[in-house]
Parts: sequence; structure tokens; C-alpha cells
Amino acid sequence: MAFSIGGVDVKVSRCPDTSRYGLLSAVEASSGVDLHWQSSGIEWEDFLCSPGLVSIIDECPPVTGYTKPIDRSTQFCHADPFVLLGSYQCPPVGRPADEAFEIARQRLLKWEGRQLESTLWTGEVANGGGFVNPSFAYGNSECDIEPVDLSPAGALDPVGAIALLEEALGDMVGCGVIHAPYGLAAYLQTLDLLERQGDKYFTPTGFQVIFGHGYPGSGPGNAPADAGETWLFGTGPLVMVRSNLMQIPENIQEGMNRMINDVEVRAERFYAVGFSCALYAVRSALTWCCA
Repeated sequence: MAFSIGGVDVKVSRCPDTSRYGLLSAVEASSGVDLHWQSSGIEWEDFLCSPGLVSIIDECPPVTGYTKPIDRSTQFCHADPFVLLGSYQCPPVGRPADEAFEIARQRLLKWEGRQLESTLWTGEVANGGGFVNPSFAYGNSECDIEPVDLSPAGALDPVGAIALLEEALGDMVGCGVIHAPYGLAAYLQTLDLLERQGDKYFTPTGFQVIFGHGYPGSGPGNAPADAGETWLFGTGPLVMVRSNLMQIPENIQEGMNRMINDVEVRAERFYAVGFSCALYAVRSALTWCCA
């Protein structure tokens, strides 16, 4: 315990590391992946996009001229790697080195879910003028997935918005996911459009709903939502890989910035996250009743 001019310092209470209904709670990150993904990204194959099934009558003898179809379609996708970073700066006599590293680590653990959601939704990063691929805003250029606007005529009420996403995802993939900003959760709950199972929410037909603290509610191309409205997205299955948490630098001496006589430390983690099959967007009004 230390004494300061303003009083006695005490430890602040800790928040949970991840949002209860956010992206990190909903998707299990893969482990044991070749570390080269941190420079080149990840690739995966999805062969369950679209049903690809037909119904026939098994006649004997077979119908003349009819050949049973064979579906060879499959989808290969790619996701870029990016880094989430937490940091802390302090005078070298301000606090012990292990406390400085712990502050940077805790900042990353507390806010990485929010920043991960923001990056996946918008594709935006702090450095450079490019975008991380894929994103909800721009789709996935590596497997020809582009956002499809299901509400070109204007915003729908939440019931209509969820219904459209359920129908579109049901036609494309049986295990799709709906992504919505925090602000829409109360409206969907009031309208009885959510069913909670443990720490997960589902629509009436069983599609999981992820409420992201970092989901900004913008639309395709990062177009801002109008006042009183928000965008939702529906995707196919999600895939995510993340690295172990890294302490930068490895020792406090290397973290000394002698130009300003401060210690600078960082906690970093690599991520790659993507989705398969399709990307649907719908604009919803923030209202608890329907016209």
C-alpha cells in the first residue's frame, strides 16, 4: 500500500475479461496452428454453403435421359492477420516493472473483445490506409463474398429485419450467425425475438445472435446509420485463430525510452477471423413496436 497526496491508494476492482454475449464468448479460437499464419493469415474450406440437394423418385427402370447430379462446389476463403495492442507508459521510478507489464496486459484483456469486433465489422486499422480482409463492411475478396443489402427500400422494424436475415441465412447455410450492436439487444428482448441458452442468444429459429460492444452499427462500405437506425449483418460460420499474449519488450530495460526517461511496455496478440458462405446486411429502426 502506498500513500499519495490525495489519499491512500487501493486496488481497483476487476471487470470480466470478455463480454458475456460478444464475439470472443461465441467463437472458440483455434490453437496449435502453424505460427506462419501470423504473417500470411489463414485459409479454410467450407463445403456446406447452399444445400446442394435434390429430390428424386427412385424408379425402376430409371427415367430415360436423367442422370443423378453430383455437387462439386466448395468455397476456399482467406483471412488476414492483424495485431491487437495494449500499452502502458510510466516513469522508471513510478512503479515496479511487473506492475507496468500487468497494466498493459489487463488493458488488452479487458478491451480486446471490443476492438476485435470493431475490426471485423469495419476492417479498419490504426495504421495505413488499407482494410483487414474480411470485414462486414466490405466482405471477403478472396472468396467473392460481398455484403448483400436485404433492405434497399429503407429501414425495417426489428421483427422484419430479423425475419429477413433468418430467411436468407436459412436458404444459404444452416448454421449462420446474426451480428448486432449492443443497442439493439433491449429492443429484440422486448419483442420476444431472443431465446437465451446459457451465455448465448438465439433467434426463434435457432440462429445465434452475437451482440458486439465493438459493433458500430454502420452499413456496407462503413456507411453510417441514420439517426434512430442501425445495421445488422448475417454471416455463415465463423473461424478464428489467435496467438498467445506477448509481452513487448521481454524485459524492462529494453522498454526504456531515454529520450523522455519513461518506460514503455506493450501487450500484443495476433488475430485472424473470418466467415464463410454469405454476408447479408439489413437496416433496422430502433423501435420496440411494429407498424
